[in-house]
Amino acid sequence: MLEIFADDMGVSYSQVRTYRYTAGRWPREHRAEGVAFEIHRILEKLEDRFEQIAKPPAHPRTGKARWTGDAAKRLVGWQVDTPRSVQEKVEAIHDLGSDEQVAARVATDFLRRPGVAFRAAGDQAGTPGNVPSEIPRLVDERVTQMRSGSAPARPRPSTGSLTWLQLSRST
Repeated sequence: MLEIFADDMGVSYSQVRTYRYTAGRWPREHRAEGVAFEIHRILEKLEDRFEQIAKPPAHPRTGKARWTGDAAKRLVGWQVDTPRSVQEKVEAIHDLGSDEQVAARVATDFLRRPGVAFRAAGDQAGTPGNVPSEIPRLVDERVTQMRSGSAPARPRPSTGSLTWLQLSRST
C-alpha cells in the first residue's frame, strides 16, 4: 500500500516511511504551525520536543525567533550545514578530511601558512603522534630567519611541491 502511494507521489518508499514515522511522532495538536516538516523531523527524537518546538531560537541574522534547519540540528547535536562557531567549523573540516588524501592535502596547505604552522607546533609540541618533533625547531628557525632578514627569498610553493617547512631544511 505504501509502495503504491510512494509511486503515485513520485518519491521513494523509504521517504514515505520517514514522513509517516515523523508524522506519528507529532500528533496534530503538538505540530507547530508555520514550522517546516523538516524541523519536526529533526526534533522528533527529543523527549521534550513539544516544549522545544514552541521556543524557537533567535535567528542569527535577524534576531527574530524562528526555526532554521541549523538551529534544530544544533539543538539535537547534529552537524550543521552552515557552521558558525569554531567548534562547528572544526567538525566540518574533520568530516571533509576523513579521506586520507584530502586530509594530507589540507594539512599541507594549512602548514604553508607560517602563523598556522607556528601555532600548531606550539599547541601540539610534546604530544606524541600529532606533530613530528622537528617541526617546532624548524618553525623557530624559520621565524628567526624571517625576522633577521636572512631568510632566502623564494617563491611560494605551488600545489604538489614541497611545503615551506620542508624547504627550510635546505637553508
